Amino acid sequence: MLLHRGTLKRPTAENIAGYGLALCHLKAIFSSSGDDDFRDIFIAKNNEGLPKVTNANKYFI
Repeated sequence: MLLHRGTLKRPTAENIAGYGLALCHLKAIFSSSGDDDFRDIFIAKNNEGLPKVTNANKYFI
């Protein structure tokens, strides 16, 4: 859905899916916890010290 709308690019969507997150999970996190926790999910570090999804500000504005 987000790919078709152009909201996310394929690599970002693959990163999200790779951590087992679906759109329903992202909506639930955002609605229950707000912007900060939503952003924390995206920028949390993986075992290589890189952001799990992305730290690109365009997804958080």
